Amino acid sequence: MHPDRAPPMAGNAETHVTCALARLPHLLEADPRLVARGRFLSVDCLIGTQAHAVHLRIVEGRIVGLETGPRLMASWHFAYRATPEAWTAFWQPL
Repeated sequence: MHPDRAPPMAGNAETHVTCALARLPHLLEADPRLVARGRFLSVDCLIGTQAHAVHLRIVEGRIVGLETGPRLMASWHFAYRATPEAWTAFWQPL
């Protein structure tokens, strides 16, 4: 996600992080160069915070599945989880 597209973190920070991550498919599709770079990537992954997980299914560089919330027995190849504060810092402009 482009840093200036991250939502402000007022209110419930966990919810804001989850909402921002849910916008990833739209943001990815808006950047054809990024889709082209990921054309060889097909993977299931888990991102988000400890309290709110987002399960992504990426096929040939495109996000074809996104589910929020807990999923029993869901498998994934890697996870990237951070605190809401860490996500906020990550999205800051350089």
